[in-house]
Amino acid sequence: MKVFLISFFSLVMCAIALLTTRLMGLNQAFPPFESAFMESFNNQKTPQLIMMLDPKSAQSYWTEASVQNLATKNKGVILHSLVRKTTSGKLILCNCSQQQINKNSEISTSAIDLSTALSIDTQQKFILDVADNIENIHLEVFDILKKTKAESRIILTSDTHAIIESLKELLPLTVFGSSSADRMRFQVFDALFILPSVPFKGDIYWTSLKDKGVELINETIAIEMKRRHKQILLGPINSEADLKKAMEYQPFAVGTYNLNWLQENLSRLN
Repeated sequence: MKVFLISFFSLVMCAIALLTTRLMGLNQAFPPFESAFMESFNNQKTPQLIMMLDPKSAQSYWTEASVQNLATKNKGVILHSLVRKTTSGKLILCNCSQQQINKNSEISTSAIDLSTALSIDTQQKFILDVADNIENIHLEVFDILKKTKAESRIILTSDTHAIIESLKELLPLTVFGSSSADRMRFQVFDALFILPSVPFKGDIYWTSLKDKGVELINETIAIEMKRRHKQILLGPINSEADLKKAMEYQPFAVGTYNLNWLQENLSRLN
């Protein structure tokens, strides 16, 4: 009987603690984050388009020609890429792994470097995912962004939370996305029914629909993001089923490996 009572009161105390945490989160106010990047799309009626490169394709890196082509023929489309560092010390736009870069010298020589990409068209917008967790990578990215004056037309993100935090200290007015740690934290807090109290310093929630079968966004997370005045960006989206699912969350932007396919299907849905 004593064990039962101890267990019962422990559960009651846990429930009270979780409810208190949830209510504290709901009482927090989140003023909208104003940025030149987001304001430039204020009047859009459909999700903004993001062009991504398939890491499994032969052309998994951006070249000067492909960046120029996107900027010229698809104005307004956001360019997404990982930012990788080569053995020669160059930062390149490449959606491939370090192993692929080391095995294939053509990637290092043909992929466009970050500084050149940002200088091709001063109106072109980017989502830059800093992929390599190496010493002082944030300072190198910061220097290039300052030299090219690109801080107001990029979204910065990384799966390494420390990189986001370091860059955000240097670029407080730049838009920042979510890390893998952020997405995991959202899953845990949502499961515990305390999502309103989840700490999140990002400005947008950037994620795929799923990763290894685990849903990374749901209706609860979407509602919480809107409560905090933060936009949702989803990608890659490459099937009609995924696109319909993505549209349920009213995303600010949708990314894909096939831009023509996405344009056609979005116009059909609207």
